[in-house]
Amino acid sequence: MQIKRLNTTYFRDELPTDGHSPMFFLCSDGCNYYLKYLSGLSFNKLEIHCLVYEIVCSRLLQHFEIPTPEIAIATLNKDSYDVKSLKRNRRKALPGSQCFASKEIIDADLLRDTEIINRKKEFNKYSNKQDLIRIALFDLWVDNKDRKEGNYNLLTHLENDRKKIYAFDHAFTFGGLEELNIFNPNSEVSPYKKLITSIFFKSFVKHLTKAERLYIVKEFVSRIKDSEPEIKDIIEDVFKQIPAEWQVQAGLKERIIGFLLSPIRIQKLNLEAVNILKKTFKI
Repeated sequence: MQIKRLNTTYFRDELPTDGHSPMFFLCSDGCNYYLKYLSGLSFNKLEIHCLVYEIVCSRLLQHFEIPTPEIAIATLNKDSYDVKSLKRNRRKALPGSQCFASKEIIDADLLRDTEIINRKKEFNKYSNKQDLIRIALFDLWVDNKDRKEGNYNLLTHLENDRKKIYAFDHAFTFGGLEELNIFNPNSEVSPYKKLITSIFFKSFVKHLTKAERLYIVKEFVSRIKDSEPEIKDIIEDVFKQIPAEWQVQAGLKERIIGFLLSPIRIQKLNLEAVNILKKTFKI
């Protein structure tokens, strides 16, 4: 699948987040996008890999039919912004830089840390209930360090009078900045500080039966195993389209494939998920 290529046309804002501080631009297709380049949080040149992770995870979420914003690679047009408008991105996001871009979902709301699903009536306002479990399983699989209490990186969008959940921001997967050069097929599958152990998640999934939860786990793990060739093809395709200027480290593609398709990690994913989701949640 071809990754859309765009140019920026008009600067709107810069978000002061703890991570990559996305730049909000109108782009050449007439739509708004959140752009990420190098965050400045790390002096490690391998930080550019976080942009690769974003693309890989977007494509994998699409493969598993989990809602996620459309993506593109957008080039910063020097005539579309004043460098002085950028506070956090000024040093690294220079004109001509090719950025990861996530398309705005108009009128979407950020899921807040204070949201708790106490009643079945609130639970029934969501259209894709099972996807929250799939997102939690996905995060265990790709070792997402940045979807937890206080920062869910989930959007909700009202569609046909019901809320639809979208997963976004996957820069700190594969162990995040701390494990840029060390994640491997033997890396642990840990639920620590992840969506699956959050209060919101527990308050949500308690409204599904144990049998329903465990079926979703079985289905997700089976799909990983059954679609191994497709997963390899997705990653191969992503790496063919990565901008040369990103100078991605040799061997990253093979490490990602080995990490995701490690039989030991997949088995651990299944065990961790079953152990958590068979519990009775009382919030």
